[in-house]
Amino acid sequence: MKITIKVLAFILILLLTAIPLTSAAIVGIGNTGEIKACANELYSLERNTIDALYIGSSSTWAGVSPLVIYNQTGITGFNRSCTVQASYTAYFYLLEALEYQTPKIVILEGETLFTDYNENFVRTAIDSMKNSDVKKEAINFFSDFSDTPLYTKASYYVPFLYYSKSWSELKPEEVFLYYSKRNSDYNSLCPMGGRLNTNVCTFDWPEENFTTTDEVADVDPVNEEYFLKILKLCKEKGIEVMVVTYPNADATYARYNKLTELCKEQDVMYCDMRLIMDEVGVDPKVDFSDEGEHTNVKGNIKISNYLAKLLSENFDLPDRRGTEGYEYYDKYLETFLNENGKYLN
Repeated sequence: MKITIKVLAFILILLLTAIPLTSAAIVGIGNTGEIKACANELYSLERNTIDALYIGSSSTWAGVSPLVIYNQTGITGFNRSCTVQASYTAYFYLLEALEYQTPKIVILEGETLFTDYNENFVRTAIDSMKNSDVKKEAINFFSDFSDTPLYTKASYYVPFLYYSKSWSELKPEEVFLYYSKRNSDYNSLCPMGGRLNTNVCTFDWPEENFTTTDEVADVDPVNEEYFLKILKLCKEKGIEVMVVTYPNADATYARYNKLTELCKEQDVMYCDMRLIMDEVGVDPKVDFSDEGEHTNVKGNIKISNYLAKLLSENFDLPDRRGTEGYEYYDKYLETFLNENGKYLN
Protein backbone atom coordinates (compact mmCIF):
# COMPACT_ATOMS: atom_id res chain seq x y z
CA MET A 1 0.00 0.00 0.00
CA LYS A 2 2.80 2.41 0.90
CA ILE A 3 4.53 1.61 -2.38
CA THR A 4 1.32 2.37 -4.30
CA ILE A 5 0.96 5.72 -2.54
CA LYS A 6 4.59 6.58 -3.28
CA VAL A 7 4.16 5.67 -6.95
CA LEU A 8 1.00 7.77 -7.21
CA ALA A 9 2.71 10.65 -5.43
CA PHE A 10 5.66 10.42 -7.83
CA ILE A 11 3.35 10.44 -10.85
CA LEU A 12 1.45 13.44 -9.44
CA ILE A 13 4.67 15.38 -8.83
CA LEU A 14 5.88 14.49 -12.32
CA LEU A 15 2.66 15.75 -13.88
CA LEU A 16 2.67 18.93 -11.80
CA THR A 17 6.22 19.58 -12.99
CA ALA A 18 5.81 18.41 -16.58
CA ILE A 19 2.71 20.38 -17.45
CA PRO A 20 4.04 23.89 -16.61
CA LEU A 21 7.53 23.14 -17.95
CA THR A 22 6.08 21.76 -21.19
CA SER A 23 3.81 24.79 -21.50
CA ALA A 24 6.74 27.12 -20.80
CA ALA A 25 8.79 25.31 -23.43
CA ILE A 26 5.96 25.79 -25.93
CA VAL A 27 5.75 29.51 -25.10
CA GLY A 28 9.51 29.79 -25.54
CA ILE A 29 9.46 28.61 -29.16
CA GLY A 30 8.44 30.82 -32.08
CA ASN A 31 6.15 33.36 -30.36
CA THR A 32 3.67 30.59 -29.56
CA GLY A 33 1.93 32.64 -26.88
CA GLU A 34 1.03 35.36 -29.35
CA ILE A 35 0.03 32.84 -32.04
CA LYS A 36 -2.20 31.04 -29.57
CA ALA A 37 -3.77 34.36 -28.58
CA CYS A 38 -4.51 35.08 -32.25
CA ALA A 39 -6.14 31.67 -32.61
CA ASN A 40 -8.29 32.26 -29.53
CA GLU A 41 -9.31 35.61 -30.95
CA LEU A 42 -10.41 33.93 -34.19
CA TYR A 43 -12.52 31.44 -32.24
CA SER A 44 -14.17 34.22 -30.23
CA LEU A 45 -15.26 36.39 -33.17
CA GLU A 46 -18.88 36.63 -34.22
CA ARG A 47 -19.34 33.92 -36.83
CA ASN A 48 -19.50 34.80 -40.51
CA THR A 49 -18.58 38.46 -40.03
CA ILE A 50 -15.08 38.44 -41.57
CA ASP A 51 -14.95 39.39 -45.26
CA ALA A 52 -11.16 39.34 -45.79
CA LEU A 53 -8.84 36.65 -44.46
CA TYR A 54 -5.10 37.38 -44.51
CA ILE A 55 -2.97 34.23 -44.46
CA GLY A 56 0.81 34.01 -44.42
CA SER A 57 4.03 33.95 -42.47
CA SER A 58 5.45 36.54 -40.10
CA SER A 59 5.70 39.05 -42.97
CA THR A 60 1.90 39.05 -43.00
CA TRP A 61 1.75 38.97 -39.22
CA ALA A 62 3.99 42.05 -38.91
CA GLY A 63 2.86 43.73 -42.12
CA VAL A 64 -0.94 43.65 -42.13
CA SER A 65 -3.35 45.30 -39.71
CA PRO A 66 -6.97 44.44 -40.55
CA LEU A 67 -8.15 47.31 -38.33
CA VAL A 68 -6.18 49.88 -40.33
CA ILE A 69 -7.83 48.50 -43.46
CA TYR A 70 -11.25 48.55 -41.79
CA ASN A 71 -10.71 52.16 -40.72
CA GLN A 72 -10.05 53.08 -44.35
CA THR A 73 -12.64 50.92 -46.13
CA GLY A 74 -15.03 49.21 -43.72
CA ILE A 75 -13.78 45.80 -44.90
CA THR A 76 -13.74 43.42 -41.94
CA GLY A 77 -10.70 41.17 -41.84
CA PHE A 78 -8.63 38.83 -39.75
CA ASN A 79 -4.89 38.11 -39.93
CA ARG A 80 -4.42 34.33 -39.53
CA SER A 81 -0.67 34.09 -39.88
CA CYS A 82 2.20 32.56 -37.95
CA THR A 83 5.98 32.32 -37.95
CA VAL A 84 7.55 30.48 -40.95
CA GLN A 85 4.23 29.50 -42.53
CA ALA A 86 4.55 27.31 -45.63
CA SER A 87 1.73 26.65 -48.10
CA TYR A 88 0.67 23.44 -46.40
CA THR A 89 0.36 25.16 -43.02
CA ALA A 90 -1.59 27.96 -44.71
CA TYR A 91 -3.92 25.36 -46.21
CA PHE A 92 -4.84 23.93 -42.81
CA TYR A 93 -5.22 27.41 -41.34
CA LEU A 94 -7.65 28.23 -44.14
CA LEU A 95 -9.60 25.01 -43.60
CA GLU A 96 -9.92 25.81 -39.91
CA ALA A 97 -10.91 29.43 -40.49
CA LEU A 98 -13.70 28.30 -42.82
CA GLU A 99 -15.22 26.45 -39.87
CA TYR A 100 -15.88 29.85 -38.29
CA GLN A 101 -16.03 32.41 -41.09
CA THR A 102 -17.20 32.79 -44.71
CA PRO A 103 -14.71 35.27 -46.18
CA LYS A 104 -15.35 36.86 -49.53
CA ILE A 105 -11.61 37.07 -50.27
CA VAL A 106 -8.39 35.43 -49.09
CA ILE A 107 -5.20 37.48 -49.26
CA LEU A 108 -2.47 34.84 -49.47
CA GLU A 109 1.19 35.68 -48.90
CA GLY A 110 3.29 34.63 -51.88
CA GLU A 111 6.33 33.70 -49.79
CA THR A 112 4.45 30.72 -48.32
CA LEU A 113 5.28 29.01 -51.62
CA PHE A 114 9.01 29.15 -50.87
CA THR A 115 9.05 28.42 -47.13
CA ASP A 116 10.91 25.27 -46.08
CA TYR A 117 9.56 22.75 -43.59
CA ASN A 118 10.62 23.47 -40.01
CA GLU A 119 9.22 21.20 -37.31
CA ASN A 120 9.49 23.70 -34.46
CA PHE A 121 7.49 26.30 -36.33
CA VAL A 122 4.98 23.76 -37.63
CA ARG A 123 4.46 22.81 -33.99
CA THR A 124 3.73 26.40 -33.00
CA ALA A 125 1.13 26.57 -35.75
CA ILE A 126 -0.60 23.27 -35.01
CA ASP A 127 -0.41 23.55 -31.20
CA SER A 128 -2.39 26.80 -31.39
CA MET A 129 -5.34 25.09 -33.12
CA LYS A 130 -8.39 23.76 -31.35
CA ASN A 131 -8.90 20.02 -31.36
CA SER A 132 -10.95 19.30 -34.46
CA ASP A 133 -11.09 17.17 -37.60
CA VAL A 134 -8.96 19.81 -39.34
CA LYS A 135 -6.28 19.61 -36.65
CA LYS A 136 -6.38 15.82 -36.85
CA GLU A 137 -5.89 16.00 -40.63
CA ALA A 138 -2.99 18.42 -40.16
CA ILE A 139 -1.33 16.18 -37.58
CA ASN A 140 -1.64 13.16 -39.87
CA PHE A 141 -0.11 15.16 -42.70
CA PHE A 142 2.84 16.56 -40.74
CA SER A 143 3.58 13.26 -39.03
CA ASP A 144 4.44 11.81 -42.42
CA PHE A 145 7.40 14.21 -42.60
CA SER A 146 8.98 12.32 -39.71
CA ASP A 147 11.13 9.19 -39.75
CA THR A 148 9.02 7.99 -36.79
CA PRO A 149 5.49 9.02 -37.81
CA LEU A 150 3.65 7.13 -35.05
CA TYR A 151 5.77 8.70 -32.29
CA THR A 152 5.49 12.13 -33.92
CA LYS A 153 1.71 11.80 -34.19
CA ALA A 154 1.50 10.79 -30.53
CA SER A 155 3.64 13.77 -29.53
CA TYR A 156 1.15 16.19 -31.11
CA TYR A 157 -1.55 14.84 -28.81
CA VAL A 158 0.81 14.54 -25.82
CA PRO A 159 3.14 17.56 -26.22
CA PHE A 160 5.24 16.40 -23.26
CA LEU A 161 6.81 13.79 -25.58
CA TYR A 162 8.19 16.51 -27.85
CA TYR A 163 8.78 19.53 -25.63
CA SER A 164 10.42 17.72 -22.71
CA LYS A 165 13.66 17.73 -24.68
CA SER A 166 13.56 21.54 -24.51
CA TRP A 167 13.38 21.77 -20.74
CA SER A 168 17.14 21.98 -20.34
CA GLU A 169 17.17 24.97 -22.72
CA LEU A 170 14.49 26.90 -20.86
CA LYS A 171 15.43 30.29 -19.51
CA PRO A 172 13.97 31.50 -16.19
CA GLU A 173 12.16 34.34 -17.94
CA GLU A 174 10.35 31.85 -20.20
CA VAL A 175 8.99 29.98 -17.20
CA PHE A 176 7.98 33.34 -15.72
CA LEU A 177 6.30 34.22 -19.04
CA TYR A 178 4.15 31.11 -18.80
CA TYR A 179 2.89 32.05 -15.36
CA SER A 180 2.61 35.82 -15.79
CA LYS A 181 1.19 36.20 -19.31
CA ARG A 182 -1.94 34.27 -20.08
CA ASN A 183 -3.27 34.22 -23.64
CA SER A 184 -5.58 37.19 -23.15
CA ASP A 185 -2.62 39.41 -22.27
CA TYR A 186 -1.30 39.09 -25.80
CA ASN A 187 -4.35 40.58 -27.48
CA SER A 188 -2.96 44.13 -27.42
CA LEU A 189 -0.14 42.80 -29.60
CA CYS A 190 -2.53 40.97 -31.91
CA PRO A 191 -5.52 43.18 -32.79
CA MET A 192 -7.51 41.05 -35.26
CA GLY A 193 -4.40 38.93 -35.65
CA GLY A 194 -1.93 41.67 -36.58
CA ARG A 195 1.29 42.42 -34.73
CA LEU A 196 2.66 45.91 -34.16
CA ASN A 197 6.36 46.36 -33.40
CA THR A 198 7.80 49.78 -32.57
CA ASN A 199 11.46 48.84 -33.10
CA VAL A 200 13.35 50.62 -35.88
CA CYS A 201 16.31 49.00 -37.64
CA THR A 202 18.35 50.83 -40.26
CA PHE A 203 20.15 48.69 -42.84
CA ASP A 204 21.23 48.57 -46.47
CA TRP A 205 18.45 47.23 -48.69
CA PRO A 206 19.87 44.43 -50.92
CA GLU A 207 19.03 45.78 -54.36
CA GLU A 208 20.92 42.91 -56.01
CA ASN A 209 18.12 40.51 -54.98
CA PHE A 210 15.73 42.37 -57.25
CA THR A 211 17.84 42.64 -60.38
CA THR A 212 15.70 41.70 -63.38
CA THR A 213 16.24 38.12 -64.53
CA ASP A 214 14.48 35.45 -66.56
CA GLU A 215 15.30 32.84 -63.92
CA VAL A 216 12.31 31.14 -62.30
CA ALA A 217 12.71 29.99 -58.70
CA ASP A 218 12.49 26.29 -57.88
CA VAL A 219 9.69 25.23 -55.56
CA ASP A 220 9.23 22.19 -53.34
CA PRO A 221 6.54 20.06 -55.09
CA VAL A 222 4.53 19.54 -51.89
CA ASN A 223 4.54 23.26 -51.18
CA GLU A 224 3.32 24.02 -54.70
CA GLU A 225 0.67 21.30 -54.44
CA TYR A 226 -0.79 22.90 -51.32
CA PHE A 227 -0.51 26.42 -52.70
CA LEU A 228 -2.67 25.24 -55.60
CA LYS A 229 -5.01 23.42 -53.21
CA ILE A 230 -5.65 26.74 -51.47
CA LEU A 231 -6.57 28.35 -54.78
CA LYS A 232 -8.77 25.40 -55.73
CA LEU A 233 -10.55 25.37 -52.37
CA CYS A 234 -11.27 29.08 -52.60
CA LYS A 235 -12.63 28.69 -56.12
CA GLU A 236 -14.91 25.86 -54.99
CA LYS A 237 -16.20 28.02 -52.12
CA GLY A 238 -16.69 31.10 -54.31
CA ILE A 239 -13.95 32.98 -52.46
CA GLU A 240 -11.79 35.40 -54.42
CA VAL A 241 -8.01 35.32 -53.95
CA MET A 242 -5.27 37.91 -54.15
CA VAL A 243 -1.66 36.78 -53.76
CA VAL A 244 0.64 39.38 -52.22
CA THR A 245 4.37 39.47 -51.52
CA TYR A 246 5.28 42.01 -48.86
CA PRO A 247 8.55 43.99 -48.70
CA ASN A 248 11.19 41.46 -47.63
CA ALA A 249 14.94 41.66 -48.15
CA ASP A 250 15.36 37.89 -48.46
CA ALA A 251 13.13 37.43 -51.50
CA THR A 252 14.32 37.46 -55.12
CA TYR A 253 13.21 38.41 -58.61
CA ALA A 254 13.23 34.72 -59.54
CA ARG A 255 10.50 34.17 -56.94
CA TYR A 256 8.54 37.03 -58.44
CA ASN A 257 8.78 35.29 -61.82
CA LYS A 258 7.51 32.01 -60.38
CA LEU A 259 4.55 33.61 -58.64
CA THR A 260 3.70 35.71 -61.70
CA GLU A 261 3.71 32.58 -63.84
CA LEU A 262 1.65 30.54 -61.40
CA CYS A 263 -0.93 33.26 -60.68
CA LYS A 264 -1.38 33.96 -64.39
CA GLU A 265 -2.07 30.25 -64.99
CA GLN A 266 -4.63 30.25 -62.17
CA ASP A 267 -6.20 33.60 -63.14
CA VAL A 268 -5.42 35.11 -59.73
CA MET A 269 -4.34 38.69 -59.03
CA TYR A 270 -0.75 39.02 -57.82
CA CYS A 271 0.96 42.05 -56.30
CA ASP A 272 4.65 42.11 -55.36
CA MET A 273 5.15 45.11 -53.10
CA ARG A 274 8.92 44.66 -53.14
CA LEU A 275 8.97 46.02 -56.68
CA ILE A 276 6.80 49.05 -55.89
CA MET A 277 8.08 50.06 -52.48
CA ASP A 278 8.14 53.75 -53.44
CA GLU A 279 4.47 53.55 -54.40
CA VAL A 280 3.59 51.67 -51.21
CA GLY A 281 5.66 54.19 -49.25
CA VAL A 282 7.84 51.70 -47.37
CA ASP A 283 11.28 53.07 -46.52
CA PRO A 284 13.96 50.58 -45.33
CA LYS A 285 15.53 53.33 -43.24
CA VAL A 286 12.55 53.71 -40.91
CA ASP A 287 9.91 51.04 -41.61
CA PHE A 288 11.52 47.75 -40.52
CA SER A 289 12.00 46.28 -37.06
CA ASP A 290 14.91 44.10 -38.24
CA GLU A 291 17.16 43.79 -41.30
CA GLY A 292 14.44 43.58 -43.89
CA GLU A 293 12.33 40.63 -42.80
CA HIS A 294 9.58 42.31 -40.75
CA THR A 295 8.08 45.77 -40.98
CA ASN A 296 7.49 47.78 -37.83
CA VAL A 297 4.30 49.64 -36.94
CA LYS A 298 5.01 52.43 -39.45
CA GLY A 299 5.67 49.95 -42.24
CA ASN A 300 2.62 47.93 -41.21
CA ILE A 301 0.34 50.94 -41.56
CA LYS A 302 1.78 51.84 -44.98
CA ILE A 303 1.30 48.29 -46.25
CA SER A 304 -2.19 48.08 -44.76
CA ASN A 305 -3.20 51.37 -46.36
CA TYR A 306 -1.96 50.12 -49.72
CA LEU A 307 -3.85 46.85 -49.28
CA ALA A 308 -6.98 48.88 -48.51
CA LYS A 309 -6.49 50.66 -51.84
CA LEU A 310 -6.00 47.38 -53.75
CA LEU A 311 -9.04 45.75 -52.17
CA SER A 312 -11.28 48.78 -52.78
CA GLU A 313 -10.24 49.19 -56.40
CA ASN A 314 -10.23 45.54 -57.48
CA PHE A 315 -12.90 43.73 -55.46
CA ASP A 316 -16.52 44.33 -54.55
CA LEU A 317 -16.35 44.13 -50.77
CA PRO A 318 -18.94 45.64 -48.41
CA ASP A 319 -18.37 48.53 -46.01
CA ARG A 320 -19.49 47.20 -42.62
CA ARG A 321 -18.85 50.34 -40.57
CA GLY A 322 -21.87 51.20 -38.46
CA THR A 323 -23.75 48.14 -39.70
CA GLU A 324 -25.99 46.11 -37.40
CA GLY A 325 -24.30 42.89 -36.38
CA TYR A 326 -20.82 44.37 -36.71
CA GLU A 327 -20.85 46.58 -33.63
CA TYR A 328 -18.13 44.47 -32.04
CA TYR A 329 -15.77 45.28 -34.90
CA ASP A 330 -16.39 49.00 -34.45
CA LYS A 331 -15.51 48.57 -30.76
CA TYR A 332 -12.29 46.78 -31.72
CA LEU A 333 -11.47 49.72 -34.00
CA GLU A 334 -12.20 52.28 -31.29
CA THR A 335 -9.84 50.49 -28.88
CA PHE A 336 -7.21 50.11 -31.58
CA LEU A 337 -7.32 53.83 -32.46
CA ASN A 338 -7.10 54.83 -28.81
CA GLU A 339 -3.96 52.72 -28.38
CA ASN A 340 -2.30 53.21 -31.78
CA GLY A 341 -3.88 56.25 -33.39
CA LYS A 342 -0.70 58.27 -32.93
CA TYR A 343 0.98 56.07 -35.56
CA LEU A 344 -1.70 56.77 -38.18
CA ASN A 345 -0.87 60.46 -38.47
